Amino acid sequence: MSEGCLSSGSSTRDQAEDGLLGQSTNKQDDASDAGKQERKGSEDLNEETQVEEKRDEIIFVKLWLPQGLPFTLTSYRSMTIEELRAKVAAELFLPLDMLVLVQAGEPPKLLHDDDDGLVRNLMGNKGSILELYVHCTDPDVDYEVPDTLRAKPTDILTVIVYTGHMEKMVVVEIEHDCREKEFLGGYRCKRSGRENYHASCQTSPDKPKILKYSRKVQTQNLVSHGQQTPRAAWTQTEEKVEGRVMVPSVPDNMADVAAKVVVIQKFFRGWRVRRGLERLKEEALDRQELRRFLEQDAAAGRYNPTTFEVLYQLVERWRKRCLEYAFATKTQGPSRADFQDILEMQVNMLAIIEKERIKMRDKRLKEREKQLLDEVCSPVKWKSYKGVTVSMDTLKSQRACKLKQLHDKLFAENQSAAVLKENLNETLEALDALDEPNKYELVQLIEREVQLLEMGLGTKETKNLHLRLEKVFANLIRDPSECKKPRSRLYLCSQCRKMLPPKVFVVPLTRPELKVCTSCNWIDNMSHGRVDHGPFAVMLKELQQHESRRGCYRSMAFVLEVHDVKYLVDQIWHGQSAISQAGDVHELRLGRWDTAKEWSPWNTVLLTRKELQEHLNISELKLIYGEEFVKNVNIKHLIAQMHFKGLQNVK
Repeated sequence: MSEGCLSSGSSTRDQAEDGLLGQSTNKQDDASDAGKQERKGSEDLNEETQVEEKRDEIIFVKLWLPQGLPFTLTSYRSMTIEELRAKVAAELFLPLDMLVLVQAGEPPKLLHDDDDGLVRNLMGNKGSILELYVHCTDPDVDYEVPDTLRAKPTDILTVIVYTGHMEKMVVVEIEHDCREKEFLGGYRCKRSGRENYHASCQTSPDKPKILKYSRKVQTQNLVSHGQQTPRAAWTQTEEKVEGRVMVPSVPDNMADVAAKVVVIQKFFRGWRVRRGLERLKEEALDRQELRRFLEQDAAAGRYNPTTFEVLYQLVERWRKRCLEYAFATKTQGPSRADFQDILEMQVNMLAIIEKERIKMRDKRLKEREKQLLDEVCSPVKWKSYKGVTVSMDTLKSQRACKLKQLHDKLFAENQSAAVLKENLNETLEALDALDEPNKYELVQLIEREVQLLEMGLGTKETKNLHLRLEKVFANLIRDPSECKKPRSRLYLCSQCRKMLPPKVFVVPLTRPELKVCTSCNWIDNMSHGRVDHGPFAVMLKELQQHESRRGCYRSMAFVLEVHDVKYLVDQIWHGQSAISQAGDVHELRLGRWDTAKEWSPWNTVLLTRKELQEHLNISELKLIYGEEFVKNVNIKHLIAQMHFKGLQNVK
């Protein structure tokens, strides 16, 4: 039992010792933390002291110029007087030897260069503003005051502020705002010459209005007036009434008529609204179509060329410019050599253009031939009474389809001699199986080409024979027995000496004779004049479209040719607008002079596109145009009437 007590006592003593050690350790940690906080506080105090010392070092130097204008600079107490004078001279753009600084006070003190003192000695213990007067030894020197000082001069004052039981000196910087109100108008007295401006230039804005809270504003005025209230009424009648009792109300027949009138008015107004909407829709579609046409026309480059006339005209322009340059810059001998070079280059360019034209012509003919064959092979189509499209393959279309399959296989491009020979033999076998009365010429041509290929000739040597074979095969597909008979009326062309139908001849309106065909006429133009008829063709097309939109299908615009329009524009209207004298033929358009009459060469005017749109909206010409202008237009109409006198008898 004693051992147990001893053990318990020893354990208790150990715990007490551990507690004392823990307390001593905590005290040491608290002491170290307190030391760190004291060191940190001393460092912060030193930093604040340094900042305050730096602030105390900064002073404001207030300079007074001879003009009476203050100028403020910042400086330090530790700066010497010589450094201060150099800084002031640099700010005012003055030589240092001509600068004189005088300290304000009683008596004033003159600052010299040889002063070794600091600015602190001039300031004293209190205050942070030093006032100096600036002078110059040369009175003719102009002080260059900085722009910032001219725009916004400043002033520095020291103000003593009482805070509790302490006095604190505060430096105040005063800014003088030199803004001026803008001049908004006024008037000047003629007698005294005094100028008076509007009040808004000189006075401050009006004071804000104070909202009034009164009984009159917040209460509602009540008005008394009479009102009829419903009340029941009785009549005294006998108990037994014979016949019908009439109640005062609207008669039944009148009510029925009124209801029917309402129904009629409702449907009539609905019909009128729908008709107006349809009319507005049509007008919107017309405007949209016109806008789309103008956009397409502008995107296509004023007009879409369909021939090679533009290229030929460019060659002609180039030739004329080269000749003019050779005539103007060189003598007779060198110019002849240049003429020879120009001629050779012109021939080469024309040959290239003609080669491309022939290639395009052959390509177009092939496309047209293919289109005709597709039409022959297509089935017959029509619409039933239910609106369903019905197609039917006839015996002729089936026959044409079989022959077209052989045609496409035989005349495929880029075939070797062996493949071509094999296709020719297959075509011969297929033709033997068909009962065609017009196949003998085709069979003879195929056998001849097979013999040439067996002899070792290539596809280039048999090219012409192959082309002839293609033409005969196409005629067989079209069934020549059903082709139209040739026209009996044929005319002789005076240049190419060919018998041609009348539709391929150029018929001038001045002398209606069929002499020259369109092909010979085009060759003459490209050989000599090389005139581009593209703009005139576009002009005629737009004129015909305008007349067709007005419903004038008997207008003379559908009788004229392109060369007639060219004569009308170039010779009669001199190729320029009647109003603005604009000469760009791509922008000029022909239109009606009097919009109420059909178009004719003696009822037309040449204007630009925008001018023509405005002109077509005019109803009274004499009210808009001058007398001299109308007279000139009438003279041109008389000239056109004399030139196109053959059109007057056309119906």
